[in-house]
Amino acid sequence: MRQEDHQETWQIIGSTARTGKSVAYLHIPFCENHCLFCGFYQNPWHTNHSASYADAMIKEIKAEKDSPLQASGPIHAVYFGGGTPTALESTDLCRIIEAVRHYLPLASDCEITIEGRIFSFPLEKAKACFATGANRISIGVQTFETKLRKRLGRKVDGDQAQAFLRDLVALDQGAIVIDLMYGLPEQSLKSWERDVEWVTITKLALTFSPIMGGALFLPPTGAAAPESATSTI
Repeated sequence: MRQEDHQETWQIIGSTARTGKSVAYLHIPFCENHCLFCGFYQNPWHTNHSASYADAMIKEIKAEKDSPLQASGPIHAVYFGGGTPTALESTDLCRIIEAVRHYLPLASDCEITIEGRIFSFPLEKAKACFATGANRISIGVQTFETKLRKRLGRKVDGDQAQAFLRDLVALDQGAIVIDLMYGLPEQSLKSWERDVEWVTITKLALTFSPIMGGALFLPPTGAAAPESATSTI
């Protein structure tokens, strides 16, 4: 699509009422680092993005509140994705959640999901999200095997990841979902089984992501991931 056609196309979309059950997706397009397995990285995160991006998103949500696209409803699920939504400052993330609840025609049982990573997501921020109205948190763990996590560029080891998730589940304020990957280079069947077993006894919801042959290349064992490519989960 030509750039000069964007506004006209958006006006057409905005003037079209939704039908049936709907889901709203809010994109936070920043990441603190580039995860080695991710092909979607675009914008590096800087703390001064937080308030300005939240302001712009809230302004847009409010401006479109009476449009046929936004006002026709109800909306049954809202998903904050990215990028890394939990990179936003707690106050700014909660301001967007509040705007969503105020300006979108949410169903009474609407599911509001915050996608996040452990490194930039302290428990207090999770509590604030729940208190503001989020009821589902999705964390990209990928594996609890510390050796594999190091090769992926993870800054939090497996024990720290498990401790965080235990605390998150113990809050008992919403659904907790994690992603696990299988087929990682040098990932054994036993390692995969341990990951799944831990999730089972901790009562987490789980999604699986297979790695297709030849799709992921990691640095040699013992070599650090490039700084420009490290993840911060």
